[in-house]
Amino acid sequence: METNSISKVKEKYSSDLMKIPLVVGVGIEKEGKKYIVKILVSKKTKTLLEKIPKKIEGYNVKVEEVGEIYSQE
Repeated sequence: METNSISKVKEKYSSDLMKIPLVVGVGIEKEGKKYIVKILVSKKTKTLLEKIPKKIEGYNVKVEEVGEIYSQE
């Protein structure tokens, strides 16, 4: 099952990806018939894009600028 496999990849790499400055989230998205790893960032910069891999364990990576994310507690 591809979904299960990409879930394991996300789980394995999320912690390291979240340590990259400006990364605010890591998710999974379906594009057509394939799943991708989606990296949410507060601001897309050239320096940031150089730190994020284009593929992780064969899955394409997509970077999306979403701005700051705040928790309402």
